[in-house]
Amino acid sequence: MSTTASLTPTASSPWRRIDRVRLLLTTGAGVALVAAGWFGAADATAVETQVRWVNAAVVGVVVLGAGNALWLLTGRRAAGRLRRTVVDSDQLARRLTALSQRADRREAGVAAPVAGKHMTRYHRSDCPLVAGKQVTSGSANTHVRRGRRPCGVCMPDGVVLVRSDAGA
Repeated sequence: MSTTASLTPTASSPWRRIDRVRLLLTTGAGVALVAAGWFGAADATAVETQVRWVNAAVVGVVVLGAGNALWLLTGRRAAGRLRRTVVDSDQLARRLTALSQRADRREAGVAAPVAGKHMTRYHRSDCPLVAGKQVTSGSANTHVRRGRRPCGVCMPDGVVLVRSDAGA
């Protein structure tokens, strides 16, 4: 196995091989210290000797905790890197927003966009900008031929305008 493979996380695990080895070593050392402290204190008759063995067991618990904490923090860092990679993707954000809007339209049962006689934009029938107004439905192509543009609030065509913070 190459050195590079042991230093990079696999697709199914956020931990590298070295992280697994570190966890096994700290767990083994911690358990050994706790066991030694247990058996040493059990055989000792003097309180001072028992305290020394209990101190060894406490060090073992600290080693166990530190090893496990390091293991969890390494996994959390790897998950954070993956999250940032996925969440910061503009293309993914646009696709998810478009899918969400299409699903919203399907759930609302909106078949065709609507517009009024003197309106410059066409809307979904559930858009708050056309609530209570006289509107007629028609295809998006019909509205475009009449010089109308899609509403920027309800986005009847599923067009998603994603603002990129990268250039700001």
